[in-house]
Amino acid sequence: MLIWTASARSASQSTPSITGRGRVFAPTAPAHRDCAHWARFIASGHATTFIAVDTRSVLGYAVVDLVEESHSLLQPLRFGRIGSIGIAPSHQCLGLGRALMRAAKTSAQARGASEIHLEVWTFNVAAIALYAELGYAVRSHNMAKSLTPAPEVTTQVHDYGVP
Repeated sequence: MLIWTASARSASQSTPSITGRGRVFAPTAPAHRDCAHWARFIASGHATTFIAVDTRSVLGYAVVDLVEESHSLLQPLRFGRIGSIGIAPSHQCLGLGRALMRAAKTSAQARGASEIHLEVWTFNVAAIALYAELGYAVRSHNMAKSLTPAPEVTTQVHDYGVP
């Protein structure tokens, strides 16, 4: 198995669906739908994509972005952000995710990052366990709520109970 840094030509396989608790969050998508997005992302100077391959197929990937953040509540911070990681089901729990996470961490460190961040779906207990084993800890909670389609917009003023 090899792990190599991707070029824009490598974004050619379908993306897997993301499911949990009986709900599909992101359905399986054909490669052509996301090809332009991945090509732009891979070609950008701020992100690195690692692809794990064997002699016949892609086994997994990880994308790490370098982020520089500074606003009134935070000190300036340069960190790596793992935007996406995926392992083929046939190769999960074999150390491939660990190897890709190590590659992402090494890349972020080499580019001057002082930390590395990621987000993980709460239903993905196997990934959460791996990340905890690798030293990641919960620092905040990102909360979401599903919304029904919005009614037509009107110019009415609403009282939302704020004095």
